[in-house]
Amino acid sequence: MTHPSKAGGWLFRLLTVGRHPVDTDQVERDLLEAFERRCERIGIREARRGYWRDLISISLNTAWRDAERDARIPRPIMLRDFLITAVRSLRRSRWLTASNLLGLTVSIACCLLLVRHVLNEIAVDAHLPEVDRTYRVVRGGEQPTQASTSGPTGPRLVELLPEVASSTRVFRYWNTPFISQGDIGSIEHGFLFADANHFEFFQGEFVEGSAAGALQTPNSVVLTTEKAAVYFGDEPALGQRLLFSGDRELVVTGVVQPSEQRSHLTWDFLASFSTIPDMLWPGAVTSWGFNAYRTYVRLEPFVLPESVAPKLTDFLERETDELTASLFLEPVRDIYLHSSVDGQIGPVSDINYVYILASIALLLVLLACINYTNLATARASVRAREVGVRKVLGASRSQVALQFLGESLALVTVASVLALCVAWLAVPVLQDMVGLSLTPASLLAPEMLLWAVLILVGVGLLAGTYPSVVMSSAQLLSLVRGGDTSGNARLRRSLVVFQFTMSIVLIVSAIVIARQLEYVERARLGFDQEAVLVLEIRDPEVTRSMEAFKGELTRHASISRASAASSIPGGTFPTGNVYWEGAGDGETAMMGGINTDADYAAALGLELAAGRFLTGREADSSAVVVNETALARFGWGGPEEALGRRVSWGGGSDAHVVGVLRDYHVKSLHEPITPMLLFPARTGAHLALRVDRAAVSEALSHARETWDAIAVNQPFSYSFLDEQLAGQYETERTSARLIAASALLTVLIACLGLLGLAAFTAERRIREIGIRKVLGATQGQILGLLGRELLSLVVVAFVLAVPVSYVAMSRWLDRFAFHTELGVGLFLVAGIGALVIAGGTVAYQAFSAARRDPVVSLRTE
Repeated sequence: MTHPSKAGGWLFRLLTVGRHPVDTDQVERDLLEAFERRCERIGIREARRGYWRDLISISLNTAWRDAERDARIPRPIMLRDFLITAVRSLRRSRWLTASNLLGLTVSIACCLLLVRHVLNEIAVDAHLPEVDRTYRVVRGGEQPTQASTSGPTGPRLVELLPEVASSTRVFRYWNTPFISQGDIGSIEHGFLFADANHFEFFQGEFVEGSAAGALQTPNSVVLTTEKAAVYFGDEPALGQRLLFSGDRELVVTGVVQPSEQRSHLTWDFLASFSTIPDMLWPGAVTSWGFNAYRTYVRLEPFVLPESVAPKLTDFLERETDELTASLFLEPVRDIYLHSSVDGQIGPVSDINYVYILASIALLLVLLACINYTNLATARASVRAREVGVRKVLGASRSQVALQFLGESLALVTVASVLALCVAWLAVPVLQDMVGLSLTPASLLAPEMLLWAVLILVGVGLLAGTYPSVVMSSAQLLSLVRGGDTSGNARLRRSLVVFQFTMSIVLIVSAIVIARQLEYVERARLGFDQEAVLVLEIRDPEVTRSMEAFKGELTRHASISRASAASSIPGGTFPTGNVYWEGAGDGETAMMGGINTDADYAAALGLELAAGRFLTGREADSSAVVVNETALARFGWGGPEEALGRRVSWGGGSDAHVVGVLRDYHVKSLHEPITPMLLFPARTGAHLALRVDRAAVSEALSHARETWDAIAVNQPFSYSFLDEQLAGQYETERTSARLIAASALLTVLIACLGLLGLAAFTAERRIREIGIRKVLGATQGQILGLLGRELLSLVVVAFVLAVPVSYVAMSRWLDRFAFHTELGVGLFLVAGIGALVIAGGTVAYQAFSAARRDPVVSLRTE
């Protein structure tokens, strides 16, 4: 005789199906009647029936009493029971729990790191005083818009336009100076010149001196606390003297503690603006043709920049008679992320990269939530009877939903704690490998803790809502019978397709960026960048002895050419208005200018289209060489027709064209080739040495020995031209590493989701697989049965990913004036790679199902 608690258990559950609230008396009567019929069929004596009737009544009464007690449990105890049940459920499925925990931990950690970086990026310049009224004046026209303007622009705008309250100017010398004090010296890239009212626009906390008079007098300089410690140690820096390139003395008039807030304008040394005329030439600040200054203006309160724009064009025409140029106002808050002008003076980024990083952060969390949903629904049928018993015992739909949400929140809470630890440990790695502007302490900032809580709650609700709704809304009879309660199969497949679509898009993006980086490294730039050693010349003795220095260097067999120039490709150079023979009234063009010696073309491997290069003789003192882009702008016809024509650069005297260079890239491949004018000079701030590729170390050793014999103040420093040019694409390399890592993570998470779907499919078809094996199906046929259905989802994902990735990467490549092409091959590589990875994932689960004993499978069913 079966025990009555077992014999009547199925009847008890069946009789209570759909009865809410349950009529306990009726349930007991129905159950006892069914028990009586059962006893009569199997012949149980009346003497024993009474004992079993009493036991059944006692069991039912105990069940009802327990249900009523649970309804009266205080909320804290209910929450405790929810958590206990959640922990037990998670422990029972250790493999699924570990998979979910891994995916959630990695995705939340990456999300926290990316959110911290995005917050840092959008906060640049937000701390500046009156930032919403502060603008940078930029110059546009037929040539690309320039961040630089002429010296008189700012003061004259304040004088003539009542809407402009004040202005300030910043200047960066195109040759980085060598700063020294005693035996200490270094080439300082963070050296700027600024107006006396600079600190009204840009913050700086003075540790020594004050902002009031720090930049009033010529040859005065303000430096940061870090540089003050380098040059003066623990001694007060105020009143001390520094040497600028070995021949100009600067007096320290202030020491500033830099703000912890980031800005597009960064500096280590800030010299007075009144120093510039004596350093360059008397008219450098007053000339309208010398556009080398960054001008910032602050508008009056409640003045809109749109109301000032028409006056700026009239102002430029009236002051300079230029008809082809115009001025615009660029909000300072937009410079770092939104500016696309040439000639930036400080570090800038791109708002598109912020969008990409924010999208990746959201995508990783979304994929982890999808992964959790797929794995939870894969296990739904296992927990169906558990939910059925809960409903039979009186649990409401909301209580069942809260149970599953509680499990989700418990798992996400653990994952969030682990993610914070992982993010903390990953910060130094990201700083070294990727270059993100992060610190471990920044992860504990108040705004980050708020984001962590939002991510925790959002992920917990997003991941747990679908399983909880599906399980709580399932019909009780289906739950008791162990039916399919996992929800819509089409939705599950759609989620997997979405995961792999995003994974393939990121794989394609990583491949395209890598190919573009390879393209820029191998592109023909119009000159030979290999084996060019570049020396920075800031020592006055070396400058005065330049001809002898070059002669001594080229005596060594490993150095074939030595050329001094004011700038080299990839470096900075001044720009100015160019007037040319045959131009219309008021017609000018903004072009770059480089001062070079006679060996410049030979040292860099430049090619001539017509004429000759500069000779360095006195007869060439008024000669100029132009490139083909400048020639096209002048409209003189072919290269031969340009010879002998006259041009004037930056308001200087006329020069006659003696040669036309074939175009070469002086900037990165992001930008089109720049029109350039090359003027004669005997010396320069850069010395380019063409060395023998097989004897680079010998050339470097000889250059060091020759330098040490002549230089007095500046220590020997060098770089290679190809390495400098490669540094122009560091942002793309950072993006490539980030996107490659994101692609790897998305594929990992997507494979976990696919594994869950494979497990669910194998579990739902366990009886079918058993029958097929009994009828003679091989393991290969079973593998094909399960694999075709799941791998077809990856094929669908590939079809969807191709147009998305094509459009996205086409727009990204448009940022380069010269770029690689999007071929069919890279899409096939990404698709095949995703298919192979997915195939390996599905094969594991399918092989496990194919090896299962069919007898066990059928008995289980």
